[in-house]
Amino acid sequence: MEEKSLVFTRSGAAIIPMQLTSGFINSLYFTFIPLYVYDLYGFIASSLCRTLVAVTAILLSWVWGWVSDVFSSKKKLLVISILGQAIFTVLFALTQIVGEPGLMNLIFILFMYTLAALFTSMYNPVRNSVITLMSKEEGRASNIGSFFLFSSAGWGIGALIIGYLWEIIPLYWIFIFTGGIHLLSMVIFQAVFQESDVTTEESTRRGIIEGLRNMKPLLLYITLAILLVSVGRGIFLPIFQIKMYIIFGRESLWIGIISALSGLAGAIGSFAYGKLTDRIGDSFALKLGIFGNVALFLLGILNHPLTAALVWIFPVWPLIAVSSVSLAAGHSEETRRGEAQGVVESARSFSGFFSVIGGIVATFVGAEENVDNLNPFFFSLITLPLLALIPVSRSKLGEEERRKREED
Repeated sequence: MEEKSLVFTRSGAAIIPMQLTSGFINSLYFTFIPLYVYDLYGFIASSLCRTLVAVTAILLSWVWGWVSDVFSSKKKLLVISILGQAIFTVLFALTQIVGEPGLMNLIFILFMYTLAALFTSMYNPVRNSVITLMSKEEGRASNIGSFFLFSSAGWGIGALIIGYLWEIIPLYWIFIFTGGIHLLSMVIFQAVFQESDVTTEESTRRGIIEGLRNMKPLLLYITLAILLVSVGRGIFLPIFQIKMYIIFGRESLWIGIISALSGLAGAIGSFAYGKLTDRIGDSFALKLGIFGNVALFLLGILNHPLTAALVWIFPVWPLIAVSSVSLAAGHSEETRRGEAQGVVESARSFSGFFSVIGGIVATFVGAEENVDNLNPFFFSLITLPLLALIPVSRSKLGEEERRKREED
């Protein structure tokens, strides 16, 4: 008899609202705010948004994972992370109310963006740890995909609503509304989630660097592969998003519709990829995600609205996210689950660390005058995901060797 999906349990149901509103928050921060900054300050300033998020996540995700393993209740950490995201989203409204466009206003925008990112860097690894601890090994990827479905759905719903509201009301009301519904999801989670569902045996107290020194080699290979893929995506996506914005005549409503379709595709893809990953294995699923990125980079060269929308809509990243979370869980002990998820989350966060490079290149080649000047650069980026196949293959070989030793 097939085990009931976690989303139908009490604690699983408690996670659903916060996944929906976290997708809503991410749609605001990763789609609309960078475009708003681009309109005011150009390519480099816009790409700095993602870079600052990435720096925060790279430095802190594995730290929060370690904290969740060693010191604190995972439930409390999730509550704190949602509260922080919500508060600084509401406070982001001050960037509209205080000050005229200029250097100080830009610094204030980037500062508030970074503070919100600090709590996102806490939310992601702790949430992943909670989901994988609640799951048995058999069917783990399916459960991950089911929960990621709701964050993608939240992204899509948020994009559609924000894209419409962006045209008709002052932006500060959008920030206040988005932060408010995230606070509501926190209240529901706090009331319904059961801490006992993620209780593990007591973890040995250990230093913050000790976990990195003793990481399993297979997890290191996985981390390197995700890092390489993420670097390519991080350079490509922010400048491609602006290219798409230009192709669609700088209409935020169109961007909202496309992002909504992206969220819908991501929701369906997350669920389907979870089922697929359980069938074909985590490593093979990660390889498929890598090849999918190569295809999107090549399509990004084209200037047709349909191909531009397809690049944004087609759900490649959910396959990488589901398989990498499942891989990290499979290669870590329960008492080190948060630490492993934090390390992998840090690697995925490299998707934004090099965003500013894309902005500098776009400015240097004159992309604002002619977006076709970006084509050679887009083509060169395919080398990064192709290089990522090397550590993925090595991790597969290492896994087979480990299984043989266990059988002997």
